[in-house]
Amino acid sequence: MSAPTVRANLARVLSGTLHGIEGRRVRVEVDVASSLPGFSLVGLPSAALRESRERVGAALRNAGFRWPEGRITVSLAPADLRKDGAAMDLAIAVALLLASGQIPRPRGDVLRRTLFVGELALDGALRPARGTLALALDAASLGVDRMVVPACEAHELRDVDDVTLLPVGHLRDLGRGLASAAGCVAGARGPDDPPQPPDPRRVARALLEVRGQARARRALLIAAAGGHGLVLQGPPGCGKTMLARRLASLLPDLDRDTARICRRVRSSCGLPADADRRPPLRAPHHTVSAVGLIGGGRPVRAGEITLAHGGVLLLDEIVEFGSERLERLREPMTDGRIELVRAGERVGLPARFQLVATANPCPCGWAGSHLERCRCPVHVVERYRRRLSGPLRDRIDLWIEMDREPADALFDEEPLDSWVDRVERVRSVRRTSDRERARSEGDPSPEDIRADDEARSFAAAVADHRGLSVRALVHAMRVARTIARLDGVDCVRRRDLAEAFTYRPAP
Repeated sequence: MSAPTVRANLARVLSGTLHGIEGRRVRVEVDVASSLPGFSLVGLPSAALRESRERVGAALRNAGFRWPEGRITVSLAPADLRKDGAAMDLAIAVALLLASGQIPRPRGDVLRRTLFVGELALDGALRPARGTLALALDAASLGVDRMVVPACEAHELRDVDDVTLLPVGHLRDLGRGLASAAGCVAGARGPDDPPQPPDPRRVARALLEVRGQARARRALLIAAAGGHGLVLQGPPGCGKTMLARRLASLLPDLDRDTARICRRVRSSCGLPADADRRPPLRAPHHTVSAVGLIGGGRPVRAGEITLAHGGVLLLDEIVEFGSERLERLREPMTDGRIELVRAGERVGLPARFQLVATANPCPCGWAGSHLERCRCPVHVVERYRRRLSGPLRDRIDLWIEMDREPADALFDEEPLDSWVDRVERVRSVRRTSDRERARSEGDPSPEDIRADDEARSFAAAVADHRGLSVRALVHAMRVARTIARLDGVDCVRRRDLAEAFTYRPAP
């Protein structure tokens, strides 16, 4: 049975929208009827999409086309899927031009296999659109093998496989782009060489900028090597934030799959999505909203924990974030994913981040310091520290108490080469840990951690004496395994566990 013939005043083209960070195909249908002039846009469009009439109309006129006369109906199917953003401007413009006969219809199945994505400027130029890369990565599942995209975004999509890109800079070039689409065959592209990780000597030199603080720097290396959560607590000016910001530079490059997820997330948030395999570092201010931190809204968008996927989430002055926002970190820290459920919408987002945080010990900042006297009453200090709940503290592997170093520590010199070796060792151990986590689809269980009999007996005795939860004991075992691997040993020893227990947060 032959396909139904499309009337001359009716056109259908394909575009896309985002559901979380995943692409969804949208069929843009335009009907131009011989009736009184009017314009209707149906199919659950967002406010930005409803404004497309003004953008598209001005773009058509300034590109040398005309606005079709008659009753115009634009339908975005499926009708029950919410559409957001301005990425469908180009598709609406193309459908209008086809329905009004201002550009010729391409032969064959070009329109059924081509996705049109782009925002229109008033002069007819194509602008970058939020989610273009995410749609390109999902092209195969969307049933397309060609994409017409803004020319200014082509460099971000150059390593996407199995989809042919047709960059267009202006609506005037659209006819030539459709003509070339008929002869295009999709093919795979090899990825460009990613940038190299920061030079170990430069990373080591940055670590040595924080003078003294040997214990804190040791904890930073352990956290980077094993992907452990870390809190640095101490008075103002002791180097907490400087050390925390250097954690991401210690990490090795992301693997290709994780890097693509990170690029997809950035694209869905309207951020640059270049082919960069460096782990992201996100450092939101403590005034960030719960939706900005966790994600949400309508339609659902990714938050800071998803933007930090595969990298580091830095919460500077963590107690100032407030318990309402911090408590929502508990499930993502454990699961590496967050499920956001809203009325009629359920979106799953990746959120496997490494938490590093800084905190003052009290409101004045000097509790426990040997150099200054704390002026806060005892009950004020206790209330300040209780802003971090027990369950959240239990999920943090490394908790370091810092203090200001004496002035003569500023003149201490440490050999750079020894720290270069440590940085390279950290990256090697982290790559091993990440491969094992990927194979087991999560953190290792206690049965996966090799430990001698003396170490196991010691761990059980300490856990009983300190009243540690099972989760706290498992986290301590994981830290001990990282310590052993940094020493070149794969079996956990008693001394590794003894050091790991010193990093557990105080109850």
